[in-house]
Parts: sequence; structure tokens; C-alpha cells
Amino acid sequence: MLKTTLESKVCFGYTNIASKGFYLPFFDYDNIDINDILKELKRIQNKFMLSNIYIYESKNGFNALSLDKLPFNVLKELYKNCEYLCEDYVRLGLDRSFLTLRLGGDKKLFTVLVTRNRYYIKSLAHALVLIEFLNTNVEIDKDFDSNTVIRLKAYRSAKHGFIEVKAFE
Repeated sequence: MLKTTLESKVCFGYTNIASKGFYLPFFDYDNIDINDILKELKRIQNKFMLSNIYIYESKNGFNALSLDKLPFNVLKELYKNCEYLCEDYVRLGLDRSFLTLRLGGDKKLFTVLVTRNRYYIKSLAHALVLIEFLNTNVEIDKDFDSNTVIRLKAYRSAKHGFIEVKAFE
């Protein structure tokens, strides 16, 4: 008799969808020096008038995001101005019209690029994810929308998840 065991690990992430037609800028950097990441994010923050950018470190690199809600065309233009972002991450995300960042216990706040920019409305739902799941202090003020609904995504990842079938006799 042949027995089959299925082992799997599923990752959970939150998407950058903020509301109809608006998205948060998410950033994924693998094997990039933190100084290059910081320079790029500061440049993008200034050029696109983004508010604070939260940078997280994990065992696989760095992720970052701003809580600003951008129209999709602005988001695409922002990504064209990035040199060090993971190209597959951006290409896949733009093709399917949303990007995802993994929720994981290995993520720790590295730093916050603080600014006084207040050009865009910010996503309360995403701020709550940072507060509740990533232990981040976010000051909620009048610049935030009132939406508390966020879209989560379950997925397998070559880096973070696996599915393996073993056959036994």
C-alpha cells in the first residue's frame, strides 16, 4: 500500500489595495545594501511627496511601505523611478494590479523615514496592520481615512513556503 503525506506551509500577507483606484507604495528589497535602500527611499519620498516610510528587516532582506493612498498611475510612475526594488515583485504586482507584503514573526521595524509631507490621504486599515501585527507606533491623525477593512492574501512562496509530497510503502 502506498501512503502519501502532503506537507505544506502557507504564507499570509496584506495587499496594497487601499480603496477603489488607490494603492499604497510597497517596496521589497532582497540582497541590497541598506545604505542604497535608504538613499533610494529618501529620494522617492521627496520626489513623490510621501509621508513617513516604514522599513522592516527580515531574514530575507528589507520591506518598506508608506501609508499614502496613491492613484495607480502615480504608483506605476513611482516604481519606474526605483533602481533597487525586486523587479519580479513589482512586475508581478503591477500585472495583477496589487502587491503583497508578508506578515511574519521574523519582521522587525528597522527604521522610519520621517517627513512632514502631508500630500496624500493615508490608509487607516494599513496603519492598524502595522500597529497590531508589526508592533509599530503609528500616530493616527486627521490625514487618515476611516476605512478599517484590508485585503489579506494566502499564498505559497519559494522562500517562505513549500509543498512537498512524500511517498511511503
